[in-house]
Amino acid sequence: NYVDVYLTASASDLNQPATSGYFVRLGNTDDEICLYRKDVNGTSTKLIDGVNGVLNTSNNSMRIRVIRNAANQWNLSRDLSGTGTNYTSEGVVTDASFTTSAFFGIQVRQSTASFFQRHFFDDIEVKDYTPDVTPPAVQSATPLSATALDVLFSEPLDITTAQTIANYTVSNSIGNPVSAVRDASNFALVHLTFANSFPNRTNLVLTVNGVKDLAGNTLTNGTANFSYFTAIPYDIVIDELMADPTPLVGLPDAEWIELKNTTGFDINLLGWRLGKSTGQSGPMPAYVLKPDSFVVVCTGSAVAALAPFGPTIAVTSFPSLNNTGDLIYLRSPQGFIIHAVNYTDAWYQNELKKDGGWTLEMIDTRNPCSGMSNWKASIDAKGGTPAKKEFRRCDKCRPGSTSFTACIRYR
Repeated sequence: NYVDVYLTASASDLNQPATSGYFVRLGNTDDEICLYRKDVNGTSTKLIDGVNGVLNTSNNSMRIRVIRNAANQWNLSRDLSGTGTNYTSEGVVTDASFTTSAFFGIQVRQSTASFFQRHFFDDIEVKDYTPDVTPPAVQSATPLSATALDVLFSEPLDITTAQTIANYTVSNSIGNPVSAVRDASNFALVHLTFANSFPNRTNLVLTVNGVKDLAGNTLTNGTANFSYFTAIPYDIVIDELMADPTPLVGLPDAEWIELKNTTGFDINLLGWRLGKSTGQSGPMPAYVLKPDSFVVVCTGSAVAALAPFGPTIAVTSFPSLNNTGDLIYLRSPQGFIIHAVNYTDAWYQNELKKDGGWTLEMIDTRNPCSGMSNWKASIDAKGGTPAKKEFRRCDKCRPGSTSFTACIRYR
């Protein structure tokens, strides 16, 4: 029982003994993947003898890659993950018996009817070969801690060069990492660990040289800017919240909180939490909140409805927002309260809107502890502006002091 995939064939009828060419055989007695040449006299010669037993399972999902270069050297590789990112070579051979082709085809041979219609082939395209000559590029560098940096590339990488520490360096005398590990599942991601700590609130530059993609193209002088950031109070503020979504005005039936980055630095929200007196949410996922940008935080079931309005992330155990008032806080991964809001329904300053369907919005995010005087019901026709700045908001004016709410910071 086996499948022959003819890479080249001299005729369309693969059953004819005189049909010559090259084919990859999958299966057979040794459950292997091999490369064969078939000559005009009908004789088949095994050119690359693959590892026995690799297909010795009842269900095999795989990708096969065969490369023939200008010197007529053949390289047969398999990826049993089926992802196309984890190829292992079965062998290399040089053969120039046939240099032209007219047909491509697949031939399935089974000894019993129980195996009929059990083979599936997909992603087949026969065309002129277009070589990969584009080197990988650095897409992002994300600090996970003061000494850990994740580097994402544009394509899967060669493991040897991806894990060579001399290929990476960081500015400000941080230097080379002490370890570089390509991710086990995402081959375009590399985890770096440094001996020297990243300085807080400092723009840094990662430079990458010598890293290759799977085709052997080498990256030269790739760079990515990043900054390690430990937040202090009011770097991120709660500047809009939907506590009572019904009756609906124009937004989904869901409670949510909007966060704003008030700094000039990117802030990764990984590990941040929302909370109230009765408990706190699960940690936020990795999400880079850009300077002067907004993101909506909600429960997982509300993401699909809120995402069309702007960037949205979910947390488990999202704190329920009481309609008449609540104390909500934002906690950093280091355990500090960065901002807290102790709102009441009087903050709407509108008897109609406080009955539901409208958000509370902060007027001036530069004065996050001004209480009721710095909050008001949204004037947007939808009832709020999730993940967007409302035109009325004023981050340059200072609200009055008709009321005051204390902000808290504790661990």
